[in-house]
Amino acid sequence: MFADTPEPAPLAADLPDATGLAGKAAPPGTTLPGRPSLGPRWVIILALIGYFGLSLAFGTQSPCGNDLGGVFLPSARYVVGGMPFDIYYVRVGIYPNANGPLGELVLGAVLGIGRAMHLQSIGPSCASIPDIYPAPGDSIALRMWFSLVFAIFPLLVGVEAMRLVDRFHPREQWSKNAGWQGWRRGLLWAILILSPAVWDSLIYYGHIEQGMALWFALLAVRWFVERRMIWSGVGLALALLCRTADVFVVVPLVLLLLRDLRWRELITFSVALATTLVVGIAPFWIADRPDVLYSLVTFRSHLGIGDGSFWTLFRGTTYERLAQPLDSTVALVGATLSVMIMLWWGRVKAESAFFYAVIGCSVLWFSISIKAIWGYYFYDPQTWFVIWAMTLAGPVIRWWAVLGVPLLFTIIVGLTEWRIQITPATFAIAGVGRVEMVVLSLATSLLLFGILCASILLAIRRRNTEEFAEKGLPSSHTILESSGDMLSI
Repeated sequence: MFADTPEPAPLAADLPDATGLAGKAAPPGTTLPGRPSLGPRWVIILALIGYFGLSLAFGTQSPCGNDLGGVFLPSARYVVGGMPFDIYYVRVGIYPNANGPLGELVLGAVLGIGRAMHLQSIGPSCASIPDIYPAPGDSIALRMWFSLVFAIFPLLVGVEAMRLVDRFHPREQWSKNAGWQGWRRGLLWAILILSPAVWDSLIYYGHIEQGMALWFALLAVRWFVERRMIWSGVGLALALLCRTADVFVVVPLVLLLLRDLRWRELITFSVALATTLVVGIAPFWIADRPDVLYSLVTFRSHLGIGDGSFWTLFRGTTYERLAQPLDSTVALVGATLSVMIMLWWGRVKAESAFFYAVIGCSVLWFSISIKAIWGYYFYDPQTWFVIWAMTLAGPVIRWWAVLGVPLLFTIIVGLTEWRIQITPATFAIAGVGRVEMVVLSLATSLLLFGILCASILLAIRRRNTEEFAEKGLPSSHTILESSGDMLSI
């Protein structure tokens, strides 16, 4: 009853006869035997063994002709061959290696270690890949090695996500039946590291750099919130040096600094970002300027309109040539306008959990507006929106948001892969098949626009709710929240 009252000692009746204490009280400190249980440390160890074992198993399914085998490995072979500044020579038709050099340098190091272990000689060989580069050879054993090593980055993304969960839901506020603890925390981890979008990117397409870039971006945003602008700029530059599409993470950060008139921090952040980018790109630019410029900046304007986005409606029309070079521009303008509405009208702050939804909307524009959509494009926006859902405030865990976001993106990935399986590589499909392509493309676009519009409306609504709270007036949102029926964002 009282805090100072000691627990009663177990009686001998509760102990096995072998103790020799029948009819006597057990000595102080005696522990009653019971069913052995695994401690948290062993649960983590077993989970990691299972996770990396799964990554090895998935590695056996990596297609030899995916982006890893067709573009990234040939570039990494230049690194292994002692010519790292020539990585942008590689092209498949008009498709170049459009990723920054950091991911290729890391892949080259991992490839070199794999070759030192002679993994290229173990198991089936990817003979379909022409060995015309300095260090030939590819095999399923190498793919398993790549999968094992780069599976570390989804875990690091999960670590950053859990930091945010604990920041917005401190453990000391957890009750017995609420909070992200126990099996609920395990579910969060499963969503972050086992969802189809993660493995579609890492295994099926072989985009080993995507998880790395996402981790750097999450670090950069955390440092941004902590107002460590130099580190934030450096972290975001490292993300861009892995994957150029992370420019969409830069947009909300810069616009928030502009809105708040934080000029000194804006200058510090921009200088750190630009300096790191220049240092990372300059050696490649000096060695091979034309290929670097084409690979990282201009190549998209040369690509034809594919399927998967609203741009597919322009194919075969008199406007196709006019629309062809506009996809990246429209994506950046759309991201800028959407973020401006959410920041200026919604008054979202960097310290708010909703700021991660703002970043998600900006990143989503890459998937909305790029003129040929592939399944791995959805790994980034899914992660940002899932993190937002995990950090939602409120007295009750919002399962519909935490489970609904990855489910929705899984449906979008499924529709995208269905479309890709039907469409030939040349996109030369007509008749009923063409109608099916248009329907699937528009369905994907409508779902993505729905996510975007819903996020913008939620941003505006949360401002109205905060204004009522500042005036001391209850809003319908607040009243419903008190009964546990409405979401507090």
